[in-house]
Amino acid sequence: MVVSRTEARGNVQYDRHHYSRTGGGVFSEVREAGPEEAKVFALAAFHDIVIRDKVSPKNAHNALLKIDEFRDGIAPDLTHPVH
Repeated sequence: MVVSRTEARGNVQYDRHHYSRTGGGVFSEVREAGPEEAKVFALAAFHDIVIRDKVSPKNAHNALLKIDEFRDGIAPDLTHPVH
């Protein structure tokens, strides 16, 4: 398999043809989760991204706000981007 070179954007390394991690809806248990379980999966993803992948909490929060289950699982006063 031919894989393109890895490019840097900010503090994140990515490759156009290969992902080092997968998550979320790629797993059947996440796709089949009820509303409350989906919120837990979204909050766990936030934790994983911040701790394991060393993404700043602010950047992770702002990115995950695009996911309904994440917004629904956090306090109402946190449902806007952090600057």
